[in-house]
Order: sequence, then structure tokens, then C-alpha cells
Amino acid sequence: MIQHFDALFSEPLQRAHLALLKMPMMFISGARTVAVTRRIAELLRLTLPHAQHEVLQAMGHMGPITHVTEVNQRLVEFLHAHALSSSAREPLAEAA
Repeated sequence: MIQHFDALFSEPLQRAHLALLKMPMMFISGARTVAVTRRIAELLRLTLPHAQHEVLQAMGHMGPITHVTEVNQRLVEFLHAHALSSSAREPLAEAA
């Protein structure tokens, strides 16, 4: 588990680099998670204001497991919305 923290502290990517990303992104966080994770979610909201951010009030740190229905519903809606918008922008390749 300590390797996760080592990876975070030694990551050379800066928030300004993240702000250059323009692809569709969605961040789901839990209001009942630990303070450090809430802070990371807050920094992502500030750094990536064009991304979709949602805080689930009853969810903690293990939301994808404890709130699987709510998380999956939001993921499906996000993917569906962006699949529709990208298919309108990009013509489908013709079958060979």
C-alpha cells in the first residue's frame, strides 16, 4: 500500500499539465470519504473545470463497491452522452 503514496509524491505531472487535457472526463467522489481524498477531488475540480464532477453525498472511499448502482448509472449516462456526441462529430468508417 505504501507504494501508492510513493507514486503520488514522486509524480512529475503538474496540475497545469492536467488543465491542458480536453477530452471528456468525469470524476465521482464521495462526501463521506477521507479528508485527503476529498481534497484531491477538490483540486481536480479546480484544475479541470470543463470536466464533469459529481459528489455522492452518502458515498465513502469505496463507492464503486458500496454504491455500485449509483456509480454505474452515472458512468453509463456519461459514456452514452459522449458516445452520442462523438459519433455526431466523427463519421463511421465504412466496412471493408
